[in-house]
Amino acid sequence: RRFHAEAFRVLRAGGHFALSEVTLGKGGLPFYPTPWSEDGTTSHLRTEEETLAGLQGAGFHVLSVLDRSEATIVFLRRMRERIAREGPPRIGTHILMGPDAREKARNSARNVEEGRIKPIEVLCRKPD
Repeated sequence: RRFHAEAFRVLRAGGHFALSEVTLGKGGLPFYPTPWSEDGTTSHLRTEEETLAGLQGAGFHVLSVLDRSEATIVFLRRMRERIAREGPPRIGTHILMGPDAREKARNSARNVEEGRIKPIEVLCRKPD
């Protein structure tokens, strides 16, 4: 809520706010570890509905919401295929995620595929 309120505060009237967010899906609790949490204790995922309510509660008008699940699944499959062919890239997010990066990536893909998490893109506008 504070993040959305701060984004609203710093935007000028009529300004737009776009964000890409991972939300909690309807397929059950996510499998961990993930890139954002080792065991779920530091995971604070909200549902799409809660996320949108938070944005609206901050004062934004939500203009559009895109479910990016299918695009994410396609991207992750292509990445797995590329890694299987060429090995992991020398530089990438796996460096930041540490030694269990492969498990985090697998869990992230499984979570999206099973509807446990839902990546969305949201476009909002601060009223005039």
